[in-house]
Amino acid sequence: MTKKSTWSCGSLEPTPLVYLERIDARYDKPSEDECWIWTGPVDKNGYGLCYAGRVNRKVKTVRTHRAMYELYVGQIPLDLTIDHLCRVRACGNPKHLRILEFLKNCQDNAWFRKTHCPSGHEYTIKNTINLKRKTGGLNRKCRTCFNKRSLERYHKTKTLSKTS
Repeated sequence: MTKKSTWSCGSLEPTPLVYLERIDARYDKPSEDECWIWTGPVDKNGYGLCYAGRVNRKVKTVRTHRAMYELYVGQIPLDLTIDHLCRVRACGNPKHLRILEFLKNCQDNAWFRKTHCPSGHEYTIKNTINLKRKTGGLNRKCRTCFNKRSLERYHKTKTLSKTS
């Protein structure tokens, strides 16, 4: 694989190739085909994290698999995301990474392939609510269960306000 010197990772300023090579050096690389595991800090979801400078006085971190993709393959368009083919979140091997639309990446995950909610209601277009998380992720809810819980919460607060 050949290294390219582009770097975008969202709103960050271009970073020197030397910095990307420091990230590259923190990976344990047994062979070209095996997972390259990040040896530095990871976030709560298991993705490698690294310091990427400051933007408007705020410390900026990037997920290391994104840096590895940009170092070895090329720039990641802002509306696309990186998917791990190996399903190992700490892996940074460019052969195990592919570029995808966010929704397609969600559909490839096991939780999205579920056809029914835990209560047994089918996930259909009419019975599914897709909520965006603060972190940018997607949260799928069963509309029947969601409405039932909302109604229960409403009646509970209404009963509490009458008794006080």
